[in-house]
Amino acid sequence: MIEYLESAHIDNGTEQLPRANNWQAQLGQLFFKLFGPIFPRGIAKIAYKIFSTPRWRAQHKRPDALILAARLVDFSFKNETIKCYEWGDATADKTILLAHGWESRGTALRMYVPDLIENGFRIVAFDALGHGDSTGKRNNLLTNARTIVALSTHYGGFYGAIGHSFGCSSLVYAMQFLDKNMSIERVVFLAVPPSMLKIVSGVFKMMTLPKAAQNAFIAHIDGMTGHSIEESDVATAGNMVKINKLLLIHDAQDEVTNIDAAHRVEAAWDNALLLVTSGYGHFRIAKNPDVIRRIIGFIGE
Repeated sequence: MIEYLESAHIDNGTEQLPRANNWQAQLGQLFFKLFGPIFPRGIAKIAYKIFSTPRWRAQHKRPDALILAARLVDFSFKNETIKCYEWGDATADKTILLAHGWESRGTALRMYVPDLIENGFRIVAFDALGHGDSTGKRNNLLTNARTIVALSTHYGGFYGAIGHSFGCSSLVYAMQFLDKNMSIERVVFLAVPPSMLKIVSGVFKMMTLPKAAQNAFIAHIDGMTGHSIEESDVATAGNMVKINKLLLIHDAQDEVTNIDAAHRVEAAWDNALLLVTSGYGHFRIAKNPDVIRRIIGFIGE
């Protein structure tokens, strides 16, 4: 089912991400093009290291009331430290997980906290490894999914979850491959990403990675996860995960994750509703007050 959000909220902001300088990108492309055919495995490992390393850590210019109100918890995971944030009654029966996107941080989704607290929920967010104030330098879908499983075990499961981009696929991966008993009543996906295969195909094109190195790159991921990269696809996981109801929210002008990904999920999942917005992009969509109201209503119904 598809709906179109009619919102009077005006947002004239722009979404500009730091990018490598042209000469840096061109030098990297030349390097991969020259040495990829000769040393495909070695070049694939270098390319994967770049792929799994966040380019920056999101930071707040100054803390606000919600950040200061959070209970900070250092959660130990795989010899690393995950920075967690808690809000609401620590003894509440139902917990909501906030799972941020790539190169973001847990507090980026704090705009949902006040209304969730009013609905009696405990809210938990975390900085993924290599992000925010957590330790580590690299991350990937498998590692982030393992983090979510560990947090689910620690907090006794989640009643609901709000994921943004990388956080969406990480949650589905956790439920599909790592803990098939994990069950969540209400899940919201903001700007759901495409399949992993499509993501890495875009990376190959950007890096101008030769075919032999591409094959080695995919083989490395398959060996690390124990299954084919083609299986890492939110759209095909609908009947493999225990999610009672799914709300997808995606902007028609999202330039980071094309809305086609959301349409694929909506068409494949029997319990999914797609809410389409227009003009709020990949990041600003989460702050739209009408989007916030729909999400709170969905989780609290």
